[in-house]
Amino acid sequence: MSAHCTSFLTDEKYNDYVCSFAEYGQSFLAHPHVWVRLAATQLVGFILAALDVDRVVKLLNNPENDDSQTGYMYSKPVDTLRSLTLDLVAQIHPDMTFEQLADQVVKNLIFIAKMLKSINKLDVGNNEQNDESNRKINNNLSLPWLVRKLRRAVNVEITQAPKSTSV
Repeated sequence: MSAHCTSFLTDEKYNDYVCSFAEYGQSFLAHPHVWVRLAATQLVGFILAALDVDRVVKLLNNPENDDSQTGYMYSKPVDTLRSLTLDLVAQIHPDMTFEQLADQVVKNLIFIAKMLKSINKLDVGNNEQNDESNRKINNNLSLPWLVRKLRRAVNVEITQAPKSTSV
């Protein structure tokens, strides 16, 4: 449905349904069957593609404004993006044989990386409270944070399955 009716994903009146679909899709990333995880990553990919990226980046840069927002990635973008990223990185493991799942996970992570790239960096001249807020955001959710998570996945593959080339 989401592949053929993309207007459903962007229409404000279906916001609650899209949010539920996204949350259920994200929860199915932990399902034991590979085909279920593939469908979940594809659904999450469709929902990510329908997001207003500029709006998400603005909310990531100003997290105090996210309380008044509604929608999957808009209401708590830092927590949602962190959780989704960790769930997607968990899909990458040594001896991963299902190439379609690996490709979709990488596509979703690249989309997330593009959003994380747009997060403002710390400014040295900020006041202490604002600096603390920015430090929390940038240390916990940033492009270097994503790269560290991916590097850990690669290190696990190197140590546990040195002959594997999936990660």
